Amino acid sequence: MFAFEPMAALAAVAILATLTTLLLRWAGLSRAAVAGGLIAGVLAGSTIFGRVDPGRHERFFLGGVEQRQAIADLRGRHGADLTALKEVDVSEAALEERQDAQREEMARAVQAHEQAMQAHQGPRLWLCGTLALALVVAAMPRAPRRTSWGECLFAALWMILLTCAIVGLAVVFAFDGSRTTAIALALCFAALGTTVVVPRRAGDRGGETVVLVPAEARDRLIDVAFVVWFICFVAAIVAVRVLERSGSAEFLGVSRGMLPAGAVLGLAIRFVPTAWRHGLRLVVLPSALIAMLTVNVDWLTGAMIAPLILALIVGGDARWLGLASALRWLGWPWREAWMATIPLIDVGPVQAALGGAFFLAGWLDAPLFACALLGAVVCDVAQPLRPKLLTILNTEGEDEKNPAERDRE
Repeated sequence: MFAFEPMAALAAVAILATLTTLLLRWAGLSRAAVAGGLIAGVLAGSTIFGRVDPGRHERFFLGGVEQRQAIADLRGRHGADLTALKEVDVSEAALEERQDAQREEMARAVQAHEQAMQAHQGPRLWLCGTLALALVVAAMPRAPRRTSWGECLFAALWMILLTCAIVGLAVVFAFDGSRTTAIALALCFAALGTTVVVPRRAGDRGGETVVLVPAEARDRLIDVAFVVWFICFVAAIVAVRVLERSGSAEFLGVSRGMLPAGAVLGLAIRFVPTAWRHGLRLVVLPSALIAMLTVNVDWLTGAMIAPLILALIVGGDARWLGLASALRWLGWPWREAWMATIPLIDVGPVQAALGGAFFLAGWLDAPLFACALLGAVVCDVAQPLRPKLLTILNTEGEDEKNPAERDRE
């Protein structure tokens, strides 16, 4: 196998993910990066391509083809040797000695296979870790204004606590996950969108979401988003450090430099023109990251069903409820609280990036990583529907009032 084959395969997957995302955006899904990357990963990964052509999938994305074949040959030779020894009626001691030697030989072959797979997948994992960290860094709210930090901190921590309670308890009691796993998945569902409530600079056009709320409320939302972003940023840094410290010496050799590379790329994205920043943050990088992360994930296993159901139930509503209820505690009317926090639920790429970092660190297994991704897709699909839902509910509420109440208002 030539070295350029796995790199060419990754490039093809990234291009496929970007094209799929653009196709979905053309079809009307304004936030399509997570869904596009997911579709590309399913098509090019273990779910479809791995079943249609398992040999090429293993060669491109898994590695260790020769070592796996050597293990298969070794297993056949060991069986033949034992059969021959039993036919000549050797002693039990000699048979056990031969079996011990075979186990040692098989252990060395298995270790060589694992090392070959790690060496093959090392560049892909390094690139995924770098992109995940870059997306988190690039998502830092711009120019936070120092408003009432006590209220902003309360709103952020209350939202995280409520989301962690809903998602974390489901992980611990329904999926028998560890506390680390529960916290990791809960932070994915607690992340906030940060392309919001910042004034555009001269010459900027499109790409940014504007929140139509009073300036003081807007400033507080920026600071709430900054607090939550900082907590998620620290968690992502810790996850990448865990990834760098794990694995064999071969993988450690390629994993070094992941943190500075991701930080530099994320900061660079923040200084490019708005149109390019929008395309990189919301189209190219998240779709490519998700596709490269999911090429070895099989979505057709029974273990996927329950986590995917959790993602459909929770989606972005846990964090939305947490944010709105926190603002309600701070004296906001429910209507304003729900409306003001809608843009902060525009969180698909950030949630996917956090899930990717935690998945690479081993804190999330494949089903729970799939749960984080599908939850991000639910956020993206439901984002344009939330204002319409609130408008409908508000209209129904107005209709239910009697004339005297409407006159008093």
